[in-house]
Order: sequence, then structure tokens, then C-alpha cells
Amino acid sequence: LTKLTELTPQQYQSWSLMRRLHPQPRAMPTLIVRKGELHKVNDLISELGMFSVQTDNNPSSAEHSFAGYLIRSKSAESTEGGVHSGQGVLDSLVYSD
Repeated sequence: LTKLTELTPQQYQSWSLMRRLHPQPRAMPTLIVRKGELHKVNDLISELGMFSVQTDNNPSSAEHSFAGYLIRSKSAESTEGGVHSGQGVLDSLVYSD
């Protein structure tokens, strides 16, 4: 946070301030498929990424900008979450009540 006091108002848009979230893992062990093999993960957490559209350097209107989503899941112990790095896996949503 000390870096924020050093910034000029013109520099604000170049920086993002984020707080790390600590989601609760799923209550039950989960099976994932990695490299064609099943693996049991006791503390699986999922992340939702939402995509929007921007054309000609202008954001689309809010109601038309949604372009899709991606669910990525990983062990809560992992600080890396990349699917390509092998730490995370692609996932899907299932509705339940």
C-alpha cells in the first residue's frame, strides 16, 4: 500500500489494487482428470472467469458485451492455477439447490 502514496493521479489507471480471496474448498473429495488419469483432490476450489467483448477500442454495451465464461479448478493448496502449467483443470458448472 505504500506504493499508492507515491503515485500521481495520472498513474492510477495503470495500477490495480487487489485483495487475495480465500474461497472455501468443496466439502467432499472430487475426482479430476489430468493427462487421461483420474486423481482425487480433497480440497478442490473453482474460479469463474467471465469474458467481455471490445471492438475498435470501445467496450460494447453492458447487455451485449458478455462473451462467455471459463471455470478453472485446482487444489486450495496450489498458489498457481494455470491449466497449462498442470496445476489447474478446466471444469464446468452444474446447477444444484
